[in-house]
Amino acid sequence: MSEPSLPALDDAWAIFGASSGLAREFARHAARHNRPLILAGRDVEDLELDGRDLVLRAAPAVRTMKFDALDPAAAAQAAGTLDAALPGRFNVLIAFGVLGSQAEIEADPALAQEIISTNAGAAIALMLALAPLMERRQGGRLVVVGSVAGDRVRASNLVYGASKAALAGACGPLRARLARSNVTLTLSKPGPLDTAMTFGLARGLPLASAADCARDLWQAAQTGKPVRYFPAIWRWIMLVIRLLPGPVFHRLKF
Repeated sequence: MSEPSLPALDDAWAIFGASSGLAREFARHAARHNRPLILAGRDVEDLELDGRDLVLRAAPAVRTMKFDALDPAAAAQAAGTLDAALPGRFNVLIAFGVLGSQAEIEADPALAQEIISTNAGAAIALMLALAPLMERRQGGRLVVVGSVAGDRVRASNLVYGASKAALAGACGPLRARLARSNVTLTLSKPGPLDTAMTFGLARGLPLASAADCARDLWQAAQTGKPVRYFPAIWRWIMLVIRLLPGPVFHRLKF
């Protein structure tokens, strides 16, 4: 999908990390609601295939663009592209991330830097690059995929949890800033999802459907819900975990 610009329509969606399982399902919802789309990620050829499918699903137009989260110039370049391609108000889903097991990270400390840089550094940089543009357009929805792992970081998931905690910490003050310009920020906090990211990992908990999560997140985005846990029971599970005394929490094996 290589047209130079999208139709001058409000409510287009720019999806970063568009090849992830959750992002693909979310894009299908946007297509069914006749939203123009920009799919951003590292594998443009793969995204082109997704784009053709989304047009068949009723997306009025789809464009792809190269986006490498670890490229220091990527956030500013993405903001420039969206500024030129989308004349009206638009919406953004930030869905890229790296998981990695704690054992892999301890065997290769460089992986820790990659996870923190991708999940926190790159995502926050992208939010900060897009915020002024969305403020000038006086509206839109910003949806950020976090994780329940960031609510209270476990030793067995230390690096990934810490990256998602940092991301969540940035969302609060940015949400307050954007609200003055009629821009909502929804932070998604899913539990483990059945996607390529979790394939092959040891399963301590059942995996929820990415399609169901995307449907729930689409609804939350429409209403500007500040934080969305999925499945909803995770809100109460994490409340209990956050309230556990430190000595009790650190003895838990999970």
